[in-house]
Amino acid sequence: MFLESLILSTGDGSTIRFVIDNTLLAEIFMFIAGFLILSLIMGFLIHIYFALVGYRLSKKLRYDKPWLAFIPVANFFLLPILAKQPWALGFLFLIPPVFFILAIYWTWIIFERRNYPGILSLILIIAILPGVGGAGFFAFLIILGFVAFYDRNKKDRNIKIVKKKKRN
Repeated sequence: MFLESLILSTGDGSTIRFVIDNTLLAEIFMFIAGFLILSLIMGFLIHIYFALVGYRLSKKLRYDKPWLAFIPVANFFLLPILAKQPWALGFLFLIPPVFFILAIYWTWIIFERRNYPGILSLILIIAILPGVGGAGFFAFLIILGFVAFYDRNKKDRNIKIVKKKKRN
């Protein structure tokens, strides 16, 4: 039987033996497996969301290669490109603290290019705070969706305003 007992040593030289039932062990492994599967699904969905947002932002900002948003590593290079920075700065994703600070700066520029207040990019700072990180990340996802899919000024919406003639 695999891991059916756990032996702990006490300070006085005696040992304590705990017996773990095989069903409990199976339940623990099933919980871990379920958590891992759920994490993989959520990671995939978040990747698809970021890819769609990156694609839409690339189209709105008139970048000629918006398909880069769907390639997992290439999307790190899309962020400085959309912020009108050298694409090689995308290699800084290998240094997470530096990339995090630059990502805030780049999203600030991208937000302003889309006529949104750049200060909205500071919401990303909340994502690293303990206790409220999930809420900050979720808020950043919502803001990114608005910036990518909603145009703030009427001339970008492609709405044709037709004035009706008055009939007398």
